Amino acid sequence: MPRLALPTLLLLASFSAAALTPRSGWTFVPGGQDLLQSGSWGCVSQVTVNADNSLTLTAGANYITPVNTSGFKLLVNGDFSVLATLSEVSGTGALTLVGTLSTGPNFWNGLERLDVFVTGGSVAFSYWTGNSANAGYQSFKLPAGTGNPVTLEAARIGTQIVVFVNGTQAGQMADPGLFNSGQAYIGFNVYPSSTLNVLALAAAIPTSGPTNATVSSLTLTGLPPIPRTGTALRDRADQRGYLVGAGGVGPSLLSMPADGQIMGREFGILTPGNDMKFAETEPAPGQYSFCAADQLVAFAQANGMKVRGHNFVWQQDLPTWLTSGNYTAAQASGILHDHIFAVAGRYKGKLISWDVVNEAIAYGAPYGPQPSYWLTTLGSGYIDQAFIWARQADPTAKLFYNDTGGEGLGAKSDAVYNLVKGMISRGVPIDGVGLQMHVNLADAPSTADISANIQRLGALGLQVHITEMDVALLLPASAADLAAEATVYQNVVTACQANANCTALLTWGISDADSWIPGFLPGYGEALLYDQQLQPKPAYTAVASVLGPPATTGPPRAVSVNPTANTGSPQSLTFTFSDPRGWQDLDVVNILINTSLDGRQSCYLAYSRPSNVLYLVNDPGTALLPGLVLNGSGSLNNSQCSVNGAGTSAQGNGNDLTLTLNMTFGAGNNIIYMAARDLEGGNSGWQALGTWGVPGTAATGPAVGGVLPARSSGAGAQTFIFTFTDTNGWQDLGVVNVLINDALNGNQSCYLAYSRPDNVLYLVNDAGNALLAGLALSGSGTVGNSQCTVNGAASSASGSGNTLTLTLALSFPSGYAGNRLIYQAARSNGDVLNSGWQAAGSRTMQ
Repeated sequence: MPRLALPTLLLLASFSAAALTPRSGWTFVPGGQDLLQSGSWGCVSQVTVNADNSLTLTAGANYITPVNTSGFKLLVNGDFSVLATLSEVSGTGALTLVGTLSTGPNFWNGLERLDVFVTGGSVAFSYWTGNSANAGYQSFKLPAGTGNPVTLEAARIGTQIVVFVNGTQAGQMADPGLFNSGQAYIGFNVYPSSTLNVLALAAAIPTSGPTNATVSSLTLTGLPPIPRTGTALRDRADQRGYLVGAGGVGPSLLSMPADGQIMGREFGILTPGNDMKFAETEPAPGQYSFCAADQLVAFAQANGMKVRGHNFVWQQDLPTWLTSGNYTAAQASGILHDHIFAVAGRYKGKLISWDVVNEAIAYGAPYGPQPSYWLTTLGSGYIDQAFIWARQADPTAKLFYNDTGGEGLGAKSDAVYNLVKGMISRGVPIDGVGLQMHVNLADAPSTADISANIQRLGALGLQVHITEMDVALLLPASAADLAAEATVYQNVVTACQANANCTALLTWGISDADSWIPGFLPGYGEALLYDQQLQPKPAYTAVASVLGPPATTGPPRAVSVNPTANTGSPQSLTFTFSDPRGWQDLDVVNILINTSLDGRQSCYLAYSRPSNVLYLVNDPGTALLPGLVLNGSGSLNNSQCSVNGAGTSAQGNGNDLTLTLNMTFGAGNNIIYMAARDLEGGNSGWQALGTWGVPGTAATGPAVGGVLPARSSGAGAQTFIFTFTDTNGWQDLGVVNVLINDALNGNQSCYLAYSRPDNVLYLVNDAGNALLAGLALSGSGTVGNSQCTVNGAASSASGSGNTLTLTLALSFPSGYAGNRLIYQAARSNGDVLNSGWQAAGSRTMQ
């Protein structure tokens, strides 16, 4: 029987080849040829990116282990490897792979990590499995002739972890399940007082066999918008002119699929945890770092969210160059002035508010000024001055004073009230007060006291935001504790809703899994709306109940493209979008035509409905080309497509917007993605709704013919007719493949392989790494996984001339709902020729 290889899937990007070379029988993961260039390492703390894209990591008195959790990760299911060329001196540092990040207060809790390093005349593994601070260890003799620099390769091959040095195998150990999570983050471990230089970095997979490894971009600016449900907390709050959100977040947290989905779906406002604070944004005098903060702002913009800036002035999180610099008062004042103008200027017009000063009142009685570098160096006038500079730097952002412990009525809240009242009397520009609301069941203020405090601040003309709420529970929390916690959340939201000047509530963290409470208050936790498994808690239900039922309207939809599948160029394509509030509520609609959901080297279009202007994104995917007013003349062009304005128009009717584009494409097979955003910031998320191919040079050997129907929708069963061709006759075909999923990924998919010589159809298992029992066609029986089932009695294969026709009667469970792409591929006998994967159609599963 011909080999039924599971090919490499999900090409996300294409980069120039790295200096590394895979071993014989291995090839680079698509997009993984040069992970220094493409990995966004400039956003990783403790890493310096050099002009040639090499990395330099220098440790002080302690170990450092920077792991790239914001730029990319590998999605792994099967054999894979990571190669790194290090300027390696024995005892300097290690290549680090992390399957599961730490999940607890100790660094090793839940941590699944592998370090590969040279030590003396050996190469060694250290590894953690999440259960102990003590690492496992194995070492092997270095191959002869190992020099400096050295290329280390850590590979999972079957059930073994194997290390190669300069392409030569040095040793192996049994895999303790370090990457069973299906992912691998890459980083480096540097020893105290050492410097490690990373000269090249890549990921590889076998050229054949049951493999599935891809590079997944974690850069938040590259993530598509999170689909909206219309029933989430933000939807309930939006209709009341209120904001509900989460703070204490960073790019690494939002890049995790489940956390990012919750953030974009449920919350309408975010506050960075540390990424806008002084030490993070100005790590050296006059040298600014905005990478992580930029990603958070971009994530918020992509998902129609607001952003609160946090913060300019605090007694904590100050860089040592400042606090140990022996600056005069005039010099320190100039530093603060320049810092506020630089950071506020960076985000001018992009944030709704800034916490200008944070926690300037003492944490305990008698609640005088909190000792700080700023108070000591500048005197008590630093607060007024910071607000004045913040207003000058960004006149549109609301300016807040933010503090903890003064949420109800009492001495601390009196001190906050008197502070801001005095500022107002002195003409200092201040717009609001942030009440942090870090409480527990014993000290949570009453609804009446919270409401009275908000009301008296409102009488001063100030807004109020609940900025950092959590309710710490003594662990283990009982059902009664969770119910009491829900009551506290309900009381706070009720008090806020009762006062028009209270306009937002944010928790400090998304879920109990990322809460700061267990680390700060050992023995306490369970403080947020979502639990450790990212499931909503009674507190979530309580907040939702106070906000009330969602509006009857929902997010906009990307509806269809017509024709849904075709070939040729030029063509007139009609795209339809819909908004339940009416087509005039649509803000921007997007069309992206490429081999995958990647805006680089693509035909990526954005139509601004309010201005009636169509934009095309440039080849690198970084900027808009000059716009084209529709119903006029002119054209748009990049290297992938052009749009002729004379045959292009936009029309609205009822809820639907129809965009007709007269387009010309270059040769290739592409997927048509569509997305829509409304004026309120709601969005459909990207939807794959069609395919388009423009013939190139006539293929020799196997090729993909197509699928009928090319576009379908519905629940349950559907019969598809797939065609494949071979210029050497249909009998030359060896194996043909069909894959139905939301991306070119064999994991959790309907992935089929038909062996033409044996007339046997195989379905791949859910994990995407093995074939289920075969099904002889034109026979009886069924074969199924969690995504689809094949009815053998209604399926068949036949050949004529150069064409193989494969008729498959498929049924899909309700749990596989959503827009799915249909890919096809064909290989000749003996794998001599291969068509590669081609997107042939799409189906909306209902």
